[in-house]
Parts: sequence; C-alpha cells; structure tokens
Amino acid sequence: MGGKTLFSSLLIFILVTSLVVIFYPSPKDGNPSIGEGYLFTFAQLTDSHFSGSSSKLEGAISWLAERGNLSFVVHTGDIVDNPLDEAAWRYAYIYMHGLDGKCVWAVLAGDNDVILSNRLYTTNFERYFGKSADQYFILGGRLLIILLGLSSLDGRISEERLEWMDNVIEGHKDLHVVICLHQCLFSLPILSLTSVANAGEVFKHIEKHGNVVMTLSGHIHMSWVQIYVGGEKKIWLTSAAPLEREGYVRLFDVYEDRIEVYAFSLLTGKTYNGVLDRFTIWLNSESLDEDGDFWSDGLDLMPTHPLVPNIIPLQALVAATIITYYLKLRRRLRARNSKLKCKIQRTYRNPPMK
Repeated sequence: MGGKTLFSSLLIFILVTSLVVIFYPSPKDGNPSIGEGYLFTFAQLTDSHFSGSSSKLEGAISWLAERGNLSFVVHTGDIVDNPLDEAAWRYAYIYMHGLDGKCVWAVLAGDNDVILSNRLYTTNFERYFGKSADQYFILGGRLLIILLGLSSLDGRISEERLEWMDNVIEGHKDLHVVICLHQCLFSLPILSLTSVANAGEVFKHIEKHGNVVMTLSGHIHMSWVQIYVGGEKKIWLTSAAPLEREGYVRLFDVYEDRIEVYAFSLLTGKTYNGVLDRFTIWLNSESLDEDGDFWSDGLDLMPTHPLVPNIIPLQALVAATIITYYLKLRRRLRARNSKLKCKIQRTYRNPPMK
C-alpha cells in the first residue's frame, strides 16, 4: 500500500468519524411530550441581529405567544445589529410587546446592541427596554432567573454588580438559579476567547452558592454545552444558536426534578435533535459523568455527547498507527532500493566475462 493510499485512508477515517460525531442524534427523538411532574416552560431567543425589521423575530414572538403554559421569554442580546438603527429598535419594541398578556419577558443587552466602533451607545436600548442592566424574575416558585446585561466596552461585570447578584441569590436560597448573559462563561479552548472578560471573578461569586443550575448565553452563534464543576454543585454552561440563521428558539420544560432542554426551528418547522440542542439537566443529580463516556463532567469537552472526547483518542490512535506503518514501509523500501543500487553498481564495475 503506497503512502498516498495510506494517507487517503486516514483522511477518510477521520472524516467519517467526525461526521458521525456531528450528526449523532440525541437519545430523545421527535417532538417532546409533557410527562409527570411538569410545571411550566420558558424560552430563550438570542442574536436576532436585524436591521430595519425582522420576520424571524416577529415570527418567533408570534409562535411563542400562541404556546400554552409559557411562563417567561428571555432574549439574551444582540436583538438588533446596530445600536443607532432607530427603525430596528422600534420594531424590536413592537415585536417583544407581542408577548404582553401571554407571559413575562425580558431583553438583555449584547455587544451589537450597545457598542459601535469601540464606543458605547446605550441610549436606544435604555429608551426601549429600560435602563437597568441587571434584573431578576421568579418563575413558578421554582426558578430564579437573573439577567446580567452587557454594559461596558470590554464586557466585564463589575464587582458591584456581582455583589448585587450574590444578594439576590442569597435571598432566594430555596430556588434553583439560572443566570442569563450575552457572552458565555466557557473555559474551553477558542470558545474562552469570546467569554466574559472576567469570567474567573464571576465563577468565584457563583461558587458561593449551591443552587445555581445553569447559565444561558448567545454571542458565539452556535449551540454548545459545558459543565463547570466547582463549589458545592456543578453548573451547566449553555449557549444557543442565533435566531437570525434558522429561526432557532430554545425551550426549557421545567419539571419537579429536571429541566428538559430542546430547540425548534421556525424555518424548517422541526425540533432539533442534536446532542447540543436536546438534553436533560437533572436538578439534584449526583452523577459525575452525565453522558456516560467515562470522562468526568469537569473534563468532558462535550458532556452531552457519549462519543466525545472518546472519538479523539481513537482518531489519534488510528492516525499514529497509519503513520508508523507508513514510516516502517518507507524504511523498508529505502533499504531494498539501497541493496538494489549496490547490486547494480557491483554489476557495472565487474561486468560478466564473455
């Protein structure tokens, strides 16, 4: 087998296994159904990024307004694409108020909402959605939702605001806490570059409390999940795909003992069934390995995917095996060619007698 064939086989193997990882379905398939112990549903929209008007945001709000038992909707930032686009802000205001009388709702500021050309413009956001960057809501006597909007050029959350968060959580020790931000808190390679600038300080405050369940964010324009283990309890760090791309709407069915997370596309009319889109957060879980892949949650690159990171060592092992085989084969070929060359040279120097 030649070198080109070997490396072609390696590339095909890596491609196929990567596709298996990407398209690996959630164990739960089809549309979710309400089970025993169900309490209520809340929803997250993020990164609608529109100028002028937006049929996607309008459609998402209309679709949510028609749902029953919807307690809360949060838009986690970048509702518009330009903080100075007056028309976009007027439409955003009209769209979001379509939820009035249907459920409680809130919008927190993202970088596109308040930053342009490295300058802070908060006037329009404050005019249409209020001055406070920080809010909290209590849902069904079970969840405490805390909003920490973006209010500075570097995205840092000040110590004063973090102390405010501490006081709110401290006053609601009997509730499970969900913290909403625009930027994420991921510590993973590459993704950490887009995290809150002082994420470490944020975690120090979160670790003071044993009832923080998860964080909701947007900003990175993709769905992702990481489990942070620290303090008294592990915390699910999540980001949602943007509304602007496929009309992505993330939903949370809250039960007595868990939160069922899933997502719906307004463009395709289908429920997302990927492992980063559909998963279960057990509220009192003692498991150290949520996806059963033998990697502890704190080390797992993708804690909702049973093939990751197991597939990475497998790919590395196969790659190392093929490369090692190729190097041995090349050495053998070189040795054989060297012997053949020596034989030819001896024949040339000592031609046979006639």
